[in-house]
Amino acid sequence: MRSAKNCFVLVFCLVVSMLLPPLGAWSMSSSELSSQKTPGTLRYGRPADAGMDNSLNELIDRVVASSLERNETSGAVVLVLRRGVIVHEKAYGWRSVVPDREAMTTDTIFDLASLTKCVATATAVMKLVENGSIRLGDPVKKYIPEWTNSPEEKAKLNAYEKLQRLIRQGVLGVQPLVELTENTSAALTSKTGRGEAVDLWKQLWRGGDVRMSSKFWEEFLTAKTYDRESITLRHLLTHTSGLDPYDNYYLKFPEGDARKAIIADIARRPLRAAPGEKFIYSDLGFITLAEIVEKVSGLDLDQFCRRNIYEPLGMLDTMFNPPSKLLPRIAPSEWRYPAGKSSKALVRKKYMIRGEVHDGNAFVQKGISGHAGLFSTAHDLAIFAQMMLQEGAYGNVRVLSPLTVRAMISPQVSLPDGTRRGFGWDVSSDYSHQRGDIFTSGFGHTGWTGTSLWAVPEEKLAIIVLTNRCHPDGSGNVSALRAKVANVVAASILESDAPVFCTRGTEK
Repeated sequence: MRSAKNCFVLVFCLVVSMLLPPLGAWSMSSSELSSQKTPGTLRYGRPADAGMDNSLNELIDRVVASSLERNETSGAVVLVLRRGVIVHEKAYGWRSVVPDREAMTTDTIFDLASLTKCVATATAVMKLVENGSIRLGDPVKKYIPEWTNSPEEKAKLNAYEKLQRLIRQGVLGVQPLVELTENTSAALTSKTGRGEAVDLWKQLWRGGDVRMSSKFWEEFLTAKTYDRESITLRHLLTHTSGLDPYDNYYLKFPEGDARKAIIADIARRPLRAAPGEKFIYSDLGFITLAEIVEKVSGLDLDQFCRRNIYEPLGMLDTMFNPPSKLLPRIAPSEWRYPAGKSSKALVRKKYMIRGEVHDGNAFVQKGISGHAGLFSTAHDLAIFAQMMLQEGAYGNVRVLSPLTVRAMISPQVSLPDGTRRGFGWDVSSDYSHQRGDIFTSGFGHTGWTGTSLWAVPEEKLAIIVLTNRCHPDGSGNVSALRAKVANVVAASILESDAPVFCTRGTEK
């Protein structure tokens, strides 16, 4: 019996050995392992694997080292991806220098500051647009009833509209509005230096041979009171609502949940420009958008984004108000002096901000706001950037439709000064220094704490620079670092995926 059993075992082993591959076949190279990943997800490789010069890594090292030597920041994580390949991901310097020194690591979690506007708020708004819950042309008043003109503002706006109407109808003559007095004549003479110019004006004007065009009146008569009820969600997303950039709400409402008081203040504060007329980068507009997301969806911005964006994409280190267990991985920012109306607040000791949002206005909203408050890592942002580059999809997950992504990153506002903004994203403005000097296209954003992202769809490329430039005293400045990294990345591209532009010669 024993010999028969041993014979059966021997035969079984021989059969199994014939079916299984050789032992060495189980040992795969890193490139082979990368190829086993879900299609449409990121993998690691060399710059050459993505059509780039392998000297890129050394150049980025040199640029960041120079920045650290100049104390522009105490530490950084830089990630570059192209054609679905992460060609550079490296940590530099120190995550913390006060109260203790900690080396920076690639999995460090950063306070993203204003990157919250696009990675969270704008994406959430566009998800609500996609499912039919809202329209970008909806007036803010539809969702925030207190967003109305005051009785005094209504009276002034009605008077202004009536004046324009009377002029258009010809009921109000132009003569009484532009009557040339002796003082006016003197002013014109002084400015031109030629009295005959004034005489010519009088002759033609009084003879009825010249008149003011309707365009003149549109430009000459400018209301100083603006209609807040005409502000739409589109205005808020593109920073063209006319709202102020910022206010120190954390000093006005330092204790408790300040969201309600902040929204009420934004809804009634005077505008700085007519809606749609001027680009004014505004935190207040995105605070308002987060309130609308919550009102419409029934979820606060944190819950909405985790459920609809971050968890489906596997961005597990992206969140508002990170839990205490993650504190060792979070980059600290500055000292915070506890504020409050009570006398006890005056004697509280300062502490280093770590795991709490750096922005004071987000802090008094319990850490969740549309303009700031999101925390993340370079790798999680790389997933988000690749999703945008792949027009809303990552692996087997679709977060946005291709047309939605195209709308978000295309110029939705093009102003005479050259400013171009998408829905939440910067396309070209005074805020897009992280694009560098060589790239001429793309979309991105920056954050006050020293964070930035710039992506170039034509090149299937994204550059992520996360620093703790605010640590420990807020004196760092990484504007030059961002641009230099972008420049060396652009210069390293040997195989351009962008269309070739050429100038045709004149045919004879």
